[in-house]
Amino acid sequence: MRRFHSICVALLTGFAQTTVPDSPLHAQVVHLCCTTEDCKNRQVKPNLRLVKPTHLFGVLADPSGAPFKRSKVELRRWISTTDQVSLKVVETDDSGRFDIGEIEAGKYRFLPSATGGFKQPDSLSCPQAECRVELVLQINPTDIPEFVCPIR
Repeated sequence: MRRFHSICVALLTGFAQTTVPDSPLHAQVVHLCCTTEDCKNRQVKPNLRLVKPTHLFGVLADPSGAPFKRSKVELRRWISTTDQVSLKVVETDDSGRFDIGEIEAGKYRFLPSATGGFKQPDSLSCPQAECRVELVLQINPTDIPEFVCPIR
């Protein structure tokens, strides 16, 4: 039976070299290798576009329906695919509710999860001056860059 040897990078909190011992070729081994530069150069699009000043608030839950308690919610002004500037960070209450307040028209990254462990919304529509967002955050697979890189 053929065997292979792999060296990869551990990614969650820092970069450390780890070794996967010789494994049978038929074994299911998932390798996620990237660098700090890969995370830095990851491109994202705005996921919230406002055409007029809008009050943004809502509630967050996990797939079981449990509220995201005391969880960070961030709004960033979208400048480019690799550059966003944090505007406001709030915390959900014990019921998963958050209130970012009134935001001027423009392009934004709305980040309802503080980690890449949950998918960020692709697009939010807020045509009215009051925008209530009700999201059930989905878990990201652990073998994608969005899981290990800082959120954008």
